[in-house]
Amino acid sequence: MAEQLTENRKAEVMKELRKIVGAGAVSDSEVVRESYKYLPFSGITWRINYDFVVIPHTTQEVSEIVKLANRYEIPIAPRGGCGWGGFKGGILIDLTLMNRILKIDVENAKAITEGGCSVFKLSYELFKVGLMILTTEYGPAPTVGASVQNPTVAFGKTRYGQNSEMADGLEIVLPSGEIVRVGSLAYEDTEYGPYSRLITGPDLVGLFIKHGGALGIITRVSYRCLRKPEKFGFYSYYWPRSETTALTQATRELVMREVFDVHINDRWKTQPLEDSGSMPRLPDDAWFLLFLIVTAESDDELAAKEKWTRQICDQHGGKEMKYNIWKMHWDWPTFFNPSAHPLTREIVKRSDYGFFYVPDSFYYPLSKFPEVYDIQEGLARKYDFWREDRQFVLDAFVTKDLVMCSQVWTFIDPYDPEMRKAMGRYHFESENIFGEKGGTWQNMFPPFVPDWAWKNQQEAHEIIKKIKRLLDPNNIMMPGNIY
Repeated sequence: MAEQLTENRKAEVMKELRKIVGAGAVSDSEVVRESYKYLPFSGITWRINYDFVVIPHTTQEVSEIVKLANRYEIPIAPRGGCGWGGFKGGILIDLTLMNRILKIDVENAKAITEGGCSVFKLSYELFKVGLMILTTEYGPAPTVGASVQNPTVAFGKTRYGQNSEMADGLEIVLPSGEIVRVGSLAYEDTEYGPYSRLITGPDLVGLFIKHGGALGIITRVSYRCLRKPEKFGFYSYYWPRSETTALTQATRELVMREVFDVHINDRWKTQPLEDSGSMPRLPDDAWFLLFLIVTAESDDELAAKEKWTRQICDQHGGKEMKYNIWKMHWDWPTFFNPSAHPLTREIVKRSDYGFFYVPDSFYYPLSKFPEVYDIQEGLARKYDFWREDRQFVLDAFVTKDLVMCSQVWTFIDPYDPEMRKAMGRYHFESENIFGEKGGTWQNMFPPFVPDWAWKNQQEAHEIIKKIKRLLDPNNIMMPGNIY
C-alpha cells in the first residue's frame, strides 16, 4: 500500500510517472498534495494524503499510470472537476486537462468529449448549434466522466432522466490498465460510426453508470443530444404542510404528462429571501413549493401546456404563487454559479456557521414522498437540525419513471466535533431506515456504507463475475431462439 512505500520506492515511482506524463504533469511536493487533500463537501475535517498527483493528457497515459500502480501495488483514484478522488492515498489522477470536445455531429445529434470536459463547457457549445444535453446548475466544475460514474441531475431530468441516461458510449481504462470501448463507441471506427448505445450484443454501458470509479476510469463519453426547445414556461405553486399527499398526487399527474422539469422545495429555502426582502413574503400556509418547467415549440403549444399544468395543480389544491420564483432562478445572470446566487448568499447569512453540507441523495417511489418527508423531519428534529440557523432545506426532484429524490441542505460548523457527529448520525440513520425499505442512494461518501448496502454491492460483483464467465469463448452455453 502507498503508506508503506519506502523513500527509494517512491523515487522509483516518481521516475516512472515522469516518463509517462512528463516532469511538469506529476508532483509529490507537499504544497501540491496539500491542495488536493480536502474533500470539498466535508470541509476541513476529512483529509486524504496522496503520495503523488498526476495530470494526464491522453487515455494512453491514464492506461500506463494504472499499469504502473498495479506493478507497485499503489492505490489510485480519479478526480474530476470538484470531487475528491479516493480514500486510500496513493496516486491521484486529475483528469481536468483531458477536457477536449472531440466531436459535435449536428446531423446525428451526437457529441463526443474527453472524460474531463465539463458539462457546462459542452452545453455551451451545443447551445450554439441548437442542441442540448441535460445541463446542471452547478457551474463549470462537474465533468462528463464524473456525471456518468456518479450521475448528475440536471434540468430536464423529469422528462429524460439523469444526465447519465443520455450517455450512449464510453471509453474506459479498466483496473488492469486495459482500454475498452462500450456502447456506441465500440463502433466508432466503422463506416456508420457511434450512433446507438444498443449495439449488437449486451448493453455494457450500464455496468459503468453509478459505479463510483470502482470499475475503471472513464476517459471518453459519447452523448445522445436533444433539440433545444424554442419556448420555456416557468410555474411556481405551493401547498400547506398538511397537504403532502395532494402535492404528491399532483406531481404524479405532471410527470405522467412528461413535464420537462419538476422540482420541490420546502419553506426553509425561501424564508431567508423573504426575510431579506429579496422576494415577496409567501402566505403563512405555504410550505411545500413546486417548481415546474414546461417546453414547447410554439406559443400555441406552450399555452396549451400551461392550461393543463394549471388545471392539474388546481385540482389537487395547489396555489399559484404571484411571484414566479422559478423564473427568477432561471433569469439570474449567475444562475450557473450558485455561490453567487442571491438565494445561496441569503441562506448563508441566516446561518451562524456557513458551511454547506449535503448528505446522500435518497431515491424512492414518488408515492412514498409523504412518508419519507415525515421521517426526514423527525430525524432533523432528533439531531437538532430543524432550526433557523441550520436551514434544513428539502431539495427534491422527480425523474421520468416516477422516482423521487430527496436530499437536504444544512449548515454546520466543521470545527465543532459534536455538530459533525450529529450530522454523521443523521446521515447513517437515514441511510439505514430508507435502505431497509428498499430505497437507493447516490453514495456520496464511499466506502462508508451500511451492512445492507455492502451486501447489495457484493451481489453486484457476483453478477459481474457471472457475466465475465458468459463472455468466455469456452462457455458451453450456446445462443438459442427463445420465441
